[in-house]
Amino acid sequence: MAALERGCAVSELRNLSDLIAPGIAGGILDRYDEELGKPKKAPASLRLMSLTLYVMARRHLRVPEDAMLALRNIIGEAGPEQFGMTEKNLEKIKSLTPKQFQLLFQLPATLLSNSIINIRKNRGKVSDLVNAQSAVAIAILLHAPLRGTNLRAIRLGIELNIPSLPGVEARLRFAPEAVKNNVRLDFPIPPDVAALIRAFVQEVMPEFPRSGFTPALFPGLKSETKGVNHLGSQIASRITKAIGLRLNQHLFRHLLAHIYLARNPGRYDVVQYLLGHKSVQTTKKYYCGAEIEAAIRDVTKNLADLKVEYGLDPNDMSKIKK
Repeated sequence: MAALERGCAVSELRNLSDLIAPGIAGGILDRYDEELGKPKKAPASLRLMSLTLYVMARRHLRVPEDAMLALRNIIGEAGPEQFGMTEKNLEKIKSLTPKQFQLLFQLPATLLSNSIINIRKNRGKVSDLVNAQSAVAIAILLHAPLRGTNLRAIRLGIELNIPSLPGVEARLRFAPEAVKNNVRLDFPIPPDVAALIRAFVQEVMPEFPRSGFTPALFPGLKSETKGVNHLGSQIASRITKAIGLRLNQHLFRHLLAHIYLARNPGRYDVVQYLLGHKSVQTTKKYYCGAEIEAAIRDVTKNLADLKVEYGLDPNDMSKIKK
């Protein structure tokens, strides 16, 4: 519709290749920009539309390089791509208090135990099944920050292998072809989380209508596997209720990266493997700066230690004139 409003004839739009032709693509973005009132800063939605057109051209339509160059120039006018966490997400992570962290870490066991109690008393409801699912999902995300598409696709005995003996860690693996950027994922799951998942499988999963018909760890009530948005929504709502702050499932990736870098400034290589990035440059692009405060504190501590080595008291304020 935007292309037609910019004067493009219907006869010119025969397929997707015509849609991303530089002249037409530029008209679409201009029309959308006018609708937004030409804001000083290009909104994320406009940048996303620009990127969508570019990906269509590069990956699916094999557009010639000269046309790609023209398209890149048009996209550049839509505003620079935003890298890293948004200020909103960064502030949300920084605002988490020790008490909220404590509640978050305790939430999986709390949700699951309450669900199992109700099921054993034959008082189990759909909400108990959903709470138990959310408990397992949150426990996994706290140790394996998966993308939503991989989280909902976990299958018992395939991606996830749970040991039958207590005190043994589980293993969560994804083949490269199952991951967004074709990077193999391999996470050790601690024994306590493995025990929680085992309890869920033994006590709760038999209550699902499709139990025994699917190996999915997160089956839907009417489908083999719960949808990404549906699972994500139930995770976020239960976290919000428990700690008073909304954390969506993707924010766990930012959260774990931020926690690690705050304690280990500069260790992007570890975060790269944790998040399954193909290149450490991708990790730096998104998280460079997340550990600035920790790095500065580390330098300050080193300077204080150096003063002690030189026989000075870093806390001595006696020489300051009052």
